[in-house]
Amino acid sequence: MRGNFRVWDNKENRYDYGDFFMTTDGELLKDVGSYSVEVWYCEHYEPGRYIAEFSTGIKDKNGEEIYGGDVHGIGDCTFEVRHGSCTDDMTLEESYGWHVYDERDGTGCNLGESEIWVNIIGNIHENPELLERR
Repeated sequence: MRGNFRVWDNKENRYDYGDFFMTTDGELLKDVGSYSVEVWYCEHYEPGRYIAEFSTGIKDKNGEEIYGGDVHGIGDCTFEVRHGSCTDDMTLEESYGWHVYDERDGTGCNLGESEIWVNIIGNIHENPELLERR
C-alpha cells in the first residue's frame, strides 16, 4: 500500500517524511529514488521502534497537512487526530473515519467536516504535554 506517511522513530525521537509504502507483511519501505528501495522501519526486526502515521489528506486552516497523531487546539482544549470509530459529539451517532478525538468523554468530530477550523498545534510525540491541557 502506497500512501503519504510520516514515521516517528522512538529511538532517535524524530520524524522522517518521504515516499513510503507498506508491504502486505506490514514492513515499511522508503523509496530513495534511482529505482532502488531502502528497507526501513521493519517492526519484525525492531518491535516498537517505529510508528507510521498516515496523512488524512486534509489540510488545517493554516494549510498544513494533518496526520494521525497531530494535536488540534481550540481555546484551552486539545484533541488528538485519530482514525477509527467514534461517537460524534454533536449527533451522538457512531461514525468511522478521521476525527478530532476527545479522550475525556470518548467523543469526537468528523475531520472531513471540520478542516476549515482545525488548528494543528503539535503532535503526540514531540508535544505530549499538549494533551495534558485537556
